[in-house]
Amino acid sequence: MPNETPTPSGTIRINRLRASWRDTGRAYQALVDETPAGKVGDGQSIDLAISLGQHEVKMKVDWRYSNRVVVWVDSSRVTLMECAPDTDARGLVDVLFPKGPYIELYVVSG
Repeated sequence: MPNETPTPSGTIRINRLRASWRDTGRAYQALVDETPAGKVGDGQSIDLAISLGQHEVKMKVDWRYSNRVVVWVDSSRVTLMECAPDTDARGLVDVLFPKGPYIELYVVSG
């Protein structure tokens, strides 16, 4: 068997901020370039080993999504992101008549 060279990768760390009530019992799915990459619970973090270069990241719960964030991943640093329920969501009204992202996602550093 020939020696396989490992693919260089970097890390995206997603911290999910603790919510006061909404979605506390549901995990958010991290999508990187539209591919499921892992799940993160309320108040938890996840580290994703991602190939180097530009990637699109978003979060999903059920049929609702966050905004899309484009990040550049390199091996010299961790790209730190945070997510939380969108504070502008209005409960059942927002579920029935969505007007924007259900989850907020943003880059903290990296």
